[in-house]
Amino acid sequence: MDQPQQQNVSQAFKEYKWYNSSSLSMDVQVGISRLELPADIKVSAPEVPQDLYFTAHVVCNQMPMHESPVCSFFSNADDGRNCLVWDYVMTFPLKARDLSADAILVLTAWTPEGRIFGGTTMNFFDELGSLKRGKQKLMFYFGTVGDSNSIRTLNTTPGENYNHFAKWDYRFKLEKDLETYGTSLSTTNRTRNDAKNEWLDRLTFAQIQACLDGRGAPEDNNAEAKYVQAWGRSPEELELENYCFLVVDLPLLQYPVLHEEKQYPTVAPHIPPNSQMEMLSSLISEETDAVIEFSLVGRPFNASFLTIVADWDMDQDNLAEDQNRRLCQHSRRGAVDATAKPNRGEKERIDKLISAVSNHMTTEDIDLLYQFRYSLTENKRALIKFMYSVNWDEESEVAEVPTLLALWNKNAPIDVADALKLLSKERCFEHAFVREYAVSILRSASDDELLTFLLQLVQALRYEPSPTASAGQAVSPGAVSAPVVDFALESSMVGINHLDINARLSEAVGPADLPPRVGVATVAVAELVLPSTRNSLSPLANFLIDRACSSPTVANYLYWYLKVETEDEQAGALFQSVFDAFTGQLSTSGAEGKMLYDRLYALDDYISKISTCQRDAREQGRRKEGKEQCLRQLLDERQLKILPNGLDWVPMPLDPSIQLMGLIPNTAAMFASAVYPCVIEFVDYRDHQLNTATAAGSVSTKGAPAPRKTLTHKIMFKSGDDLRQDQLIMQMIALMDRLLKKVNLDLKLLTYGILAVSQKDGIMEFCRNSMPISAVLKNFNNSISDYLRHHNHEKGAPGEIAPVALDTFIKSCAGYCVITYILGIGDRHLDNIMINTSGQMFHIDFGFIFGQDPKPMPPPFRFIRAMADAMGGEEGENYARFKTFCCQSYNWLRKSANLILNLLSLMGDAGIQDISKRSDLPKVLMKVEEKFRLDLTDEQAEQYFLGLINEALYSLAPRLMEVAHKFAVAMR
Repeated sequence: MDQPQQQNVSQAFKEYKWYNSSSLSMDVQVGISRLELPADIKVSAPEVPQDLYFTAHVVCNQMPMHESPVCSFFSNADDGRNCLVWDYVMTFPLKARDLSADAILVLTAWTPEGRIFGGTTMNFFDELGSLKRGKQKLMFYFGTVGDSNSIRTLNTTPGENYNHFAKWDYRFKLEKDLETYGTSLSTTNRTRNDAKNEWLDRLTFAQIQACLDGRGAPEDNNAEAKYVQAWGRSPEELELENYCFLVVDLPLLQYPVLHEEKQYPTVAPHIPPNSQMEMLSSLISEETDAVIEFSLVGRPFNASFLTIVADWDMDQDNLAEDQNRRLCQHSRRGAVDATAKPNRGEKERIDKLISAVSNHMTTEDIDLLYQFRYSLTENKRALIKFMYSVNWDEESEVAEVPTLLALWNKNAPIDVADALKLLSKERCFEHAFVREYAVSILRSASDDELLTFLLQLVQALRYEPSPTASAGQAVSPGAVSAPVVDFALESSMVGINHLDINARLSEAVGPADLPPRVGVATVAVAELVLPSTRNSLSPLANFLIDRACSSPTVANYLYWYLKVETEDEQAGALFQSVFDAFTGQLSTSGAEGKMLYDRLYALDDYISKISTCQRDAREQGRRKEGKEQCLRQLLDERQLKILPNGLDWVPMPLDPSIQLMGLIPNTAAMFASAVYPCVIEFVDYRDHQLNTATAAGSVSTKGAPAPRKTLTHKIMFKSGDDLRQDQLIMQMIALMDRLLKKVNLDLKLLTYGILAVSQKDGIMEFCRNSMPISAVLKNFNNSISDYLRHHNHEKGAPGEIAPVALDTFIKSCAGYCVITYILGIGDRHLDNIMINTSGQMFHIDFGFIFGQDPKPMPPPFRFIRAMADAMGGEEGENYARFKTFCCQSYNWLRKSANLILNLLSLMGDAGIQDISKRSDLPKVLMKVEEKFRLDLTDEQAEQYFLGLINEALYSLAPRLMEVAHKFAVAMR
């Protein structure tokens, strides 16, 4: 073959280049360009909304690829072209390589009021399997949502119907030609014929623009051309003007993209095993008829159709990469420059890595961070990412970490949120010196701040290294055993709780031989705990004990948190040893500490007796009224009106600043439910003393006023119900309220105390003067405004409702909408959404969290029409304030996402039902992180949450579920 012919063949083959879709790692992006209206519908007409917005989601294999739809901005009107314009790029949370051959884009346009304007559907791949590129014109269907059916022949809103008119739409052809021309000029392999000619381009583009604006048309000599030249439209174009079309933009790649699914070699098909060991033992098996059913994205899936892919190298190290890394590390060790600074490009990469939410990094990223580790010590946010860059199998790298931690502590001490991360169970945080550094940061926290995350710090004790580990030694969390406390007793008594010790010593010495008001357990623990006990505990345990012994409030909560964890099957002995050390030091830290422990022990015994009375009354085969009467008799007969051990008061477990002196048996009440919780009324000690002193001082005074009623506190007891999940959620709500108040955003959130006293018993604060929204709508003409007006009437005020009460309702409603969305609170019906007479709206009963919900198609959060009407309707000023409060609080909480995620990461082994049983920790963290939408700017996040408000307000499924819920309640 001669050389010219060979060049022609080579040139021809150059044109046949393509990408495989499985190799594309770019995000799926779609630009919403414009919506072309029919000629008889003018964009300026009153019936045409000027500010539409689109929601979109991607469907592959008949299943949605992401939970929440992606929203656009609002549109602008273009009178000249009679269209609505967006020019907005939607970015979806998936990669192009994840698109299946039948992947479709479902688009729906909405009015600001949440009404459907229309929709359409677009296939990403054409019938030949080629990914569509550049501008796409789609048929748009008024008054219907986009159809999610990915089967082409069954879809009811196919955008491809535009193809029937495509050959007559010369203006769109010009746009495509102009697009192709720009692409050819941007490629490096353009031919000589593609060479740029500025003067000719200038004339051509002017003529093209005139055509696109309707001021010109292709010239020809036939009658049709004359018609076009005279009237500007051909007959076929006039037919086009009867329809509505949506123009979208797809990425314009240099070469075509053909769909390809990555193929894997398979072994003999068989039923999927239940464990890895079962898979290894039965790789070559015969087909069976057994079927394993499981749920896949909410749809039933038959696992018998699956095949196992045996990847033997999955869990093995790559020897070549390891060797290369060692060589790179060795070269870096040869020339360590503590003053080295990254250049501009490297600094931008480092800043991007530090600000990223994900801790997954490539080998290049790890090497870059480690190379400039000394310069990172000036950035407090870089410590966590540095810890992930250390190779903890290399002794030389591990030995250098304490020096770097000292520099960080000197130059840029980390925040408490990052300190909590250092206490988690990941391998890079296992070493004792890492956890000691985290504890040193926690020492600077105030008692109020410490109480905010004390629950998580107690859980972090699970992951502490054993006390025998040296400073450079780590112990795997799975192998961490309970520290052995050196009691001056035989080894058979190790792990005995304080109640058992109390019982044994009572038999030996008797309570009469003890000093007054000092329980037997106080003396027992004081004698059993030696000074060496504290040396056997971890730095975190010692820190918590020291802080609790100096703060009665911290001591109260630490007592109950540790006591509950002593029942844990796996780590119970560990928590028991810390609990005994804590009570031992508290009882020997002076008279105040001894009395505090005595009161806590008496309170523990007191609550246990009340819970026993509730259980006994519940087991009575009577109706609610009979059980209630039985409970009152038991409380009176067992002399629970007064405190045990002759104490005058005990701290209220839910709020230790309140002193309780006993209960009132005849006011006890029970609720008809599965566990029959009861409400017990306690007398306030301080108020009783003040009332008594006032009455005594006025005895000799003639006509003295009668003593006022003593202040009381109501507590709900739930025996047989695990309240640890509710306790966690209320802690997170209180934390978010604290974070918002730090930025002067007080949303009047009502938080109430919830405390688990064991794994099956708990107590919670009873919220007075409150009722469910369902009862409000039933008793006040289906209007929340009437309820607020009844309790907060003010003449002359808008709606005759006191502005303070209405402002409280708006703010609290906004706060709980945002918080329940972030935490994924499920099973929201109008019986577990409450409102009090002051206007504070709040939620109760957190049985389903982090996206779990027993009802189908739940809204993002519960926001009903009656709530919007109470704010004056969607057009009112107060409703606009509500949306502003929602967006502000959402953006402020997004800035604290790191703290919230770190706190939740420490609860993985806490026995929370929706973390360890219904789901797992990585999925929970991923769901919560997704709710924060950290990929959006503040402005985009505002638009996103406004879309959620509309979705919640106009959702139909919750209304149907509410009717079903009322019917189920009525049938009980």
